[in-house]
Amino acid sequence: MKKLLMMLPLLFFTACTPNYTKHEAHLIVFKTPKTAYADAGFVHHNGEALKVVILVVGQPVFTLELGRKICLDGLCLKKSKWVKEHLSPFYPADILQNIFLGKPIFKGEKFQRIVGGFEQKLFKEGAYDISYKVIGNKMRFKDKIAKILIKKEKISE
Repeated sequence: MKKLLMMLPLLFFTACTPNYTKHEAHLIVFKTPKTAYADAGFVHHNGEALKVVILVVGQPVFTLELGRKICLDGLCLKKSKWVKEHLSPFYPADILQNIFLGKPIFKGEKFQRIVGGFEQKLFKEGAYDISYKVIGNKMRFKDKIAKILIKKEKISE
């Protein structure tokens, strides 16, 4: 009985952990005014939840989990609050998930197809100056006003 009680929390947390179906190796840059990491890592996702892990010498130094909430290294906040505090109050709550999945941001505003992918250039005076491009296995998001750079390039298999 004692062993069962000790294992119950483990079973509970295992049941709550998303079952990621895709695991891709990438070179990742995640730079904001509060955080700066750049190295090899993994993007795990299942269509609903996403986990980005950056490794240095094989050890995870940055873990970003995107689901109903956003968790950075285990500290979780509501999506809109996390985006407002860590990125910009002018961004939609789903922006990070869309960026890491290579999907259009801001509901596809100023979306333009280009050879091998798409790009979006978004500008709002005093709020954001975004250049976002997805071509093949490469993604680059840059906001000059918020001083944010997020890049991801798939490592060949």
